Amino acid sequence: MRTIDIYCPHYSAKVKYVLDFIFDAVDNVSYRLCESISDKNEANTLVNYSKEKLSDCINIPYELSLNDDKAPSFSEHLIIEDGSFNFDFVAAIFYLLSRVEEYKATPLDDHGRYPYTSSILHHKKLLSKPIIDYWVKDFWSSVSDFYSIKLNFSHKFDIVSTVDVDHIYGFKSKGLLVTMGSYLKDILSLNLNRIKDKMKSKDPFDTYDYIHELHRKLDLSCMYFVLSAERTQYDRSLNPTNPEFIKVVKSISRHSTVGIHPSYYSSDRPSLIKKEKQALEKVIVNKIDSSRQHFLRMQLPMTYAYLIKEAIQNDYSMGYADHLGFRSGTSRSYRWYDNEMDRVTNLVIHPFSIMDVTLRRVSGGQPDKAIMIAKELIDSVKAIDGICCVIWHNSSFYDAEGWTSWDNVYEEILRYAKSCLS
Repeated sequence: MRTIDIYCPHYSAKVKYVLDFIFDAVDNVSYRLCESISDKNEANTLVNYSKEKLSDCINIPYELSLNDDKAPSFSEHLIIEDGSFNFDFVAAIFYLLSRVEEYKATPLDDHGRYPYTSSILHHKKLLSKPIIDYWVKDFWSSVSDFYSIKLNFSHKFDIVSTVDVDHIYGFKSKGLLVTMGSYLKDILSLNLNRIKDKMKSKDPFDTYDYIHELHRKLDLSCMYFVLSAERTQYDRSLNPTNPEFIKVVKSISRHSTVGIHPSYYSSDRPSLIKKEKQALEKVIVNKIDSSRQHFLRMQLPMTYAYLIKEAIQNDYSMGYADHLGFRSGTSRSYRWYDNEMDRVTNLVIHPFSIMDVTLRRVSGGQPDKAIMIAKELIDSVKAIDGICCVIWHNSSFYDAEGWTSWDNVYEEILRYAKSCLS
C-alpha cells in the first residue's frame, strides 16, 4: 500500500470528507494528513494543498475555505501545469456533493423544488456530465504520471435499475366515487381509448410481471419505491390497507427490494414519513432502509434529516425532474455531509441520471432520439466506471397516456447498460 502525505494546514472534517471520496477510487493508495510540512514522512509521497506552492510535488491550490458556503471557481477540465492544478477541486467537490447551494435557496419551482436552472452546474453547462468523477480520474492520472505509481482502481461501471410505483393500478380498485369521477372526466374530454381500457380485465399499469421478466432475462436486479400514502391531490395510489395494494406489493417484495416513496407532502410534514414507512413495512413484513421522494420533492437539509431520523440509510432522490444528468456532479454513491451540523452522516446518496418522464420530455417524445440520448449518458458514466441509475415507472408503458413504443426504449436502455458491464 502506497501512502500519500497531504500537506493541509487548513485541515477540517470537510477536507477529510472530500479526500475520503477521492481516495475511495483506488485500493492501493492511502493518505495521511499533515497540518505542518515538518510532519511529512520521508518515505511517503507528498501532495500539497495549501496557499503556498511547493517544488517537487503536486500542488492543489487552496483558493476558498470550505466554511464560506460560497460558490468556488472551477472549470470542466482538471489540468496540471508546472506541478499545479488549475483550480481548487477539493472545494468544488465539497460544494457540489454537499448541495450547499440548495440550502435555503429561492425561488423554488411550482412544487417547492430547487430548480436546476439555479445550479452552478447548469450555468456552466455541465449538468449532463458526472464532472466530479472526471476530476477524480484526472487527479489520479496526474498522480500516477508524476510519482510513477501504478494504480488499482476499485470502481467498475454498474447499472442500478429502479421503478417508482406512484399508482398500483390505473383504474382498478379505485373506489366508486373516484371511478365515477374518472369516467365523467373521460366522457367530457371524449377520451374513448381510456374508457375502453377501463373495461378491460388487464389494468394498463399492471406491468409488474413484464418488468420482472425483463430483469430476469437480463440478469439485472430491480428496486421498487412504493407510494404508501393516503389519497391527496398528488398522491393517488391505493391505500396501503387495500387488498389489491397488499397483493401487488407482497408479490414485488418476493423478488425485489422495496423502498419507501415518501408522499408529496412528506417534505413539509415529516411525521408522514414514519407513518407511510410503517404501513409499507407491515405489508412486506420487513424493515425498509431505502427511500426516494415522490415528485423528487425535497428541501435540504431538512428532508435528509427527517429520513435519517426514521432510520433511512439510502436515498435515491438526487436528481432533477426536468433535466437529465447529475445534480450533485457525480454518478457515484456517497455519504451525505450535513453542513448545518458540520458532520458526515451515515445516509448514503445514490444519484440517478435517467428518468423516463424527463427523457420523454427532452426527446420530444421520440423513442429513437430518447435511446440515443440515454446511450450518450450511459457512455459518459462508463468512461469513468461510474454508476448509471435509471428511474422508470410501472405506468410508463400506457399508450393512451403517450407511452407508445416506450417499452422498447426501456428495454434498449437496460440492454445497452447491461452490455457495458462486461
